[in-house]
Amino acid sequence: MSRLIVDCRANITMAEALEYAAVVVGKGRISNEGKQYCYVSSFKDGIVAHASVNKTSDRIVITGKRAKVQP
Repeated sequence: MSRLIVDCRANITMAEALEYAAVVVGKGRISNEGKQYCYVSSFKDGIVAHASVNKTSDRIVITGKRAKVQP
């Protein structure tokens, strides 16, 4: 499979959405017995990445509202 669709539904730039997607892809295919990226990845700042797979592509949907994280 060689197609990855990044669907940004959060109030962030596409460049930022790609950074979140890169984290998910970087972890590898760890869900569905190694067939797809992590179903749901949540980040400390409130952003959530939902991954799915079909015959021709992977899809990562970025949602949530980014909040400032206290150090």
